[in-house]
Amino acid sequence: MSQEKVDKYKKEKKNRAKKLRKKRAKNYILVLLGFALLGGAIGYPMGRFIYRQNYSRRQESARVTAIQYDYWFQKYWDANISSELQYPDEDIASDTDAISM
Repeated sequence: MSQEKVDKYKKEKKNRAKKLRKKRAKNYILVLLGFALLGGAIGYPMGRFIYRQNYSRRQESARVTAIQYDYWFQKYWDANISSELQYPDEDIASDTDAISM
């Protein structure tokens, strides 16, 4: 029985460096993963909060590009002004009216 203990001890001693490296690598990965999860759990809600707080300030200083203004003006023109400037149907001259004059 004593020889069995000695053999077991020698075997454990032989593999001790490998086991220690595996344990350290596992702990290192777990710590990195824990910090990543903690950072995400704190950073994401905080980032959303800060984004919402500064939204109105960003809108005040936002610039409107010419393309955006042209698009808005075209929509506004079509909805409000163009229908008022059209001629009534009976006042529109046709090709035959132009020839008969």
